[in-house]
Amino acid sequence: GGFHVNLALLAIEIYFWPNKLAICVTLMHISSGFIPINKYKPPEWGKHLAGIITRTAHKLFHATLELEDLAAFSKDRPYVIGLEPHSVLPLSLLHFGEGGCLLPGHLNLPGRKRAFATSSIFYVPGVRYLWSWMGLRPASRKCMSRHLKAGRVCILVPGGVQECVHMRTDSETLFLRSRHGFVRLALIHGAPLVPAFAFGQCNAYKWVKPGSPYVPEFLVLAVSRFIGFCPILFWGKWGSPVPFQCPIHVVVGKPIEVPQVDHPTKEQIQLYLTTFIESMEVLFHTHKHKYPSSMQRLQIL
Repeated sequence: GGFHVNLALLAIEIYFWPNKLAICVTLMHISSGFIPINKYKPPEWGKHLAGIITRTAHKLFHATLELEDLAAFSKDRPYVIGLEPHSVLPLSLLHFGEGGCLLPGHLNLPGRKRAFATSSIFYVPGVRYLWSWMGLRPASRKCMSRHLKAGRVCILVPGGVQECVHMRTDSETLFLRSRHGFVRLALIHGAPLVPAFAFGQCNAYKWVKPGSPYVPEFLVLAVSRFIGFCPILFWGKWGSPVPFQCPIHVVVGKPIEVPQVDHPTKEQIQLYLTTFIESMEVLFHTHKHKYPSSMQRLQIL
């Protein structure tokens, strides 16, 4: 809803241009997206609000999280959990948020895990604070490296916002075959790769996106890369930003062991990316029958 609110406010502000006060308010609104956030000491009321949002989301989505093998995870090793799909919004990241993480056992100890979202989110006024208070961090190489070096479990959506460009209404579409960055980081830090899939997340919103035959796909891709997210129209209950009530079930697979390599080669990265994709396919087809409300077809690009 934060995206819709910001767009509405911006439209109202621009409507009153060239009034000097309106221009001033617009500039203040935009600049609020660049004010540094104290991620390490969020206000108590902010943490409380984040907790309320997370727990409410868990109830709305009947959120569950299943690990195929908890015993396969060490208590003191870093891991890279690749969570798919992105869908309109990666709401399943809330399964791993600070306000109510559903990971079991030692994986849910304080300071043990960290979820990451696209960096562009952290420039959206208002939304950037909420996501930060919920424990999310920008999915940059520098930020992830710091957490992996500290031995944390890092959760990200490797398909990223580009996955939205390829979304379909008849199948889950994952954009993974050219995503080498998260595999490279896993190899550099010797962190096992872990596939995870969010069943049912595709039902949270209805959407319309630009594309052929009216808009060339290369243009949509270029715009998405430039602004950091896909220019997509989406809506939930009653046409509002509130998502539809639907179960979201996250299944976390078994870790894929990787060697620690300071300077991984293209061949090594491709080998473990292929292994990760194959494991994701197995995970999806093994568990999809448990969640009939989720799409039953999978396409990996």
